[in-house]
Amino acid sequence: MIIFLYGEDSYRRLKNLNTILATYRERHGRLAEDRFDLSLEGAIPNLKEFLANRSMFDPAKLIVLENIFDLEKRSELKAILKDNLDSSDSTIVISSDKAPEAEFKFLLKEPVKSKPFEALERDKMVDFIKKEAGDRNLNLLPETIAYLTRGFEGDSWGIVTELDKLALASGEIGREEKFGDNFYQLLNRLKGSERLEERIVSLEMLLSGNKEDPARIFNSLIFYF
Repeated sequence: MIIFLYGEDSYRRLKNLNTILATYRERHGRLAEDRFDLSLEGAIPNLKEFLANRSMFDPAKLIVLENIFDLEKRSELKAILKDNLDSSDSTIVISSDKAPEAEFKFLLKEPVKSKPFEALERDKMVDFIKKEAGDRNLNLLPETIAYLTRGFEGDSWGIVTELDKLALASGEIGREEKFGDNFYQLLNRLKGSERLEERIVSLEMLLSGNKEDPARIFNSLIFYF
């Protein structure tokens, strides 16, 4: 069996890849597993050897292939993939930031299971932000979601990085007193909080959320101290 994940949204593609691998490991228990970067020299011979080795102790094989379109001589790879289209004991998962070129168009057809991960449009990005925020126990205001959508349009890695920063703070992030506070409230929290996480988030909100001039922030800190 072959699973083909492709598209420029590497965060969602990687997350889906990890879900597939975790599910496969849980379902099959003992298995032989390896990962091959086909942009590296010797990857094809190593892949062939791994597929050829049989063991009664590892009846199932799980293989992850990366950078398959960076390979100069593609005929060998194409033959390997064709031979494993209907394999019951080998699962090949391909992760690529590109859609397949002409000679690999078969990766978009049955029996290959393909899934695209293109950059999300704005309406789908809102749903993505809500889902990722929920996974981090964050309760975001609509204006916070709008800010993230505008500021990181199509950049899922940028969004989850911001959400991870927000998750450092305790309680419900996104409540009015936590996001969108005025300059002096955030400055006081940055200056006086005993919790490092809260000071980091306050600084992040001043710089990214409120778009404050860094000189104003640090000059005000010096004045207060």
